[in-house]
Amino acid sequence: MDGLIFSSPVTGKTLYPPKQQLQKIIDTSKIDQLTMHYFRHILVSAMGESGVAGTVLSASLGHTNLDTVNTFYLSANHTNSSTIVNGVINEILQNNL
Repeated sequence: MDGLIFSSPVTGKTLYPPKQQLQKIIDTSKIDQLTMHYFRHILVSAMGESGVAGTVLSASLGHTNLDTVNTFYLSANHTNSSTIVNGVINEILQNNL
């Protein structure tokens, strides 16, 4: 079977690579650079913002160097950045009304 990875241990149905599902997410979100690796960044950033220790984050990613997590995964506070950007957008909208 083309694209077969393995059978679901729960349903026994054939499981295929997630390319179609990922493409649907890309099309809907308009995030062209979205990859499965990108989801690692999203998850670890969210966990870091929730207070999970860097050593736990590093271990969950399989990295032995904590600096890798700090530099590449926790370099931006996405929640705070989103709040700031939304505030700027609201301010622009209010000034234009």
